[in-house]
Amino acid sequence: MIVTLPTRDVSNGKQFDGKEKIEQFYVVGRLDNGELYEFIDCRVYMSKSRTAAVKYASIWIYSNNCYLSGTGKAGGGGYCRTSAAIAEAIASAGIKLDKDISGRGIDMAKDALLAIAKACGAQGDLLVLG
Repeated sequence: MIVTLPTRDVSNGKQFDGKEKIEQFYVVGRLDNGELYEFIDCRVYMSKSRTAAVKYASIWIYSNNCYLSGTGKAGGGGYCRTSAAIAEAIASAGIKLDKDISGRGIDMAKDALLAIAKACGAQGDLLVLG
């Protein structure tokens, strides 16, 4: 997957107060000194109502090369709202992907998170946790 990063830092991430965190994904790897480092933190939220249909996502990307964050949301049905909300959060952070991950499932979203971490300078073995 080809990732195009913005030319400047983007800070659109936020906590969704009043929403329940239902999923969280991390991209972790080792720094040159061997320490574990969290390159990406992506959180998915939903309203606490039993009839809630909208999922919300926030993403934070940390590296020596960039600091980016964004938010997104997806509602309705008939597709993967989690990957759609993550796709919108990625776009909100100013990141462009050559593949559309919106509504295409968690595995596509995880592949995108790995590609973004690598584009931001993460090297070596990386894991997506969550």
